Amino acid sequence: MSMITLQKPSQSEVTLLSNIFIDDYMPEANGEFVKVYIYLLRALSTTPVSFTLEQMADHLLCTERDILRALKYWSRQELLALDFAADKSLRGIALLLPKAKASAEDETAAAALKQAVPAKAAPLRYYPASLYCRTVSGQNPVPHGNTEDSFLL
Repeated sequence: MSMITLQKPSQSEVTLLSNIFIDDYMPEANGEFVKVYIYLLRALSTTPVSFTLEQMADHLLCTERDILRALKYWSRQELLALDFAADKSLRGIALLLPKAKASAEDETAAAALKQAVPAKAAPLRYYPASLYCRTVSGQNPVPHGNTEDSFLL
């Protein structure tokens, strides 16, 4: 069984669990997946650390397949990056900083803004000025001047 190297962006003496993780990621995740993520955070308190999937599974009382499934889930959530060897065995894990997910309100506001802004503006056209001449009182157009005069509308 190959050893796995775990990396993190900074050194720390305690296990920190981001509020973003708690608020945005934990509620949707399987409880076993959360255990794996927290275990990885804990393991980083004594860097560098190397372990096997078997050792991690034994410590968390689950199977290696459960661990791998959890790691792939967190990778899809962009909370960690997995490094696989040519033989498809896991050889490294890098924890990434959690990013706040857009709330339903944010998505609704973005969709409303998208609808409010026209996708394509009407093309600009030139029209003879005499077509749009009106008297000050707003009566019918009064042709005057050169019909070749144009303006941009």
